[in-house]
Amino acid sequence: ELQVTAISPSDGFNDEDTEVSIIGKGFAPGATVKLGATFLSAVQVVSGDLISARVPAGMQAGTYLLIVMNSDGATATLPDAFEMREPPSGASSGCTAGSGPFSALLPLLLLCGLLLVWRRRRTA
Repeated sequence: ELQVTAISPSDGFNDEDTEVSIIGKGFAPGATVKLGATFLSAVQVVSGDLISARVPAGMQAGTYLLIVMNSDGATATLPDAFEMREPPSGASSGCTAGSGPFSALLPLLLLCGLLLVWRRRRTA
């Protein structure tokens, strides 16, 4: 029996795509997935209990019903499954200064720079 039990994450910002995992049972190859009336992209049935997919950017803010449809016509739903949010005003939810693989090094580099300046002033 086709069943949907969870989606992770259960929310995202509408200015960017969101990768999601859908958990349940009875998923079959060729399944399609929708949030409300919007089809998700890059849908891959990983196993009978796991689907990976991409929620497209541009959806209206709100809470959506999740619908999984197998190619044999079986359908399962999960009410209020995904909340699409608008990013905070004045900010982007995408890549910003201080994010990315080197963001953890920034404080260390700043500290080293300050120590060098302090050392030069002290020896001068």
